[in-house]
Amino acid sequence: MLLWLIEAAVFQLPQLHKHSTLGVIRKLQYVKRLITGIILIIFAIHSCKGPTNNNISTTKTSSNSHKLDTLKQKLIGKWGSGERAAWEFKTDSLHFLDRDSAYLYQLKGDTLTGRFSDRDTLTEFGKVNIIRDTLFLRQYYRDNFIIRAYRYKD
Repeated sequence: MLLWLIEAAVFQLPQLHKHSTLGVIRKLQYVKRLITGIILIIFAIHSCKGPTNNNISTTKTSSNSHKLDTLKQKLIGKWGSGERAAWEFKTDSLHFLDRDSAYLYQLKGDTLTGRFSDRDTLTEFGKVNIIRDTLFLRQYYRDNFIIRAYRYKD
C-alpha cells in the first residue's frame, strides 16, 4: 500500500496540469492519500509490537518472587528424617538442632545456599523441592544425592 501511494504521488502528479483547478484538487487528494497511508502504516506497525520487554520481565520477576516467597514460607519450620528434627529453618537462618549451631541461608530460585561462619562465600547446598510435608534436597556437591526430610510439628 505504501508503494502504491508513493508511486501515485511520484509518477501521476507530474502528469496533471499545473494550473487547472482539477489538477490542484487531484494533487491535494494524492497528498492526502499519501499522508493518510503513511499514518495508517505507522499506526499498524506500532500496534503490532505487542507488550514491551520491560512489562514481560516485570511480570516474570513478580511471578518468580511470588514462587520464592511461597517456597520460603513452606521451608520455615522443623525438618528431619529420624525420631527428632535435625534442622529448623527460620526466615533467614538455618539451625542444626543436633549441633546447636545456626547459619544464614538464602533461596536463589529453588537453590538453597548458606553462609558458614568460617567462609566468606555462600555455599550451595542444592535444589529444594517441597511436596506436602516432605522436603527434597538435591545436593550438588554429593553427585546430586537426594536428602528426604519430613516436617516435624510441635
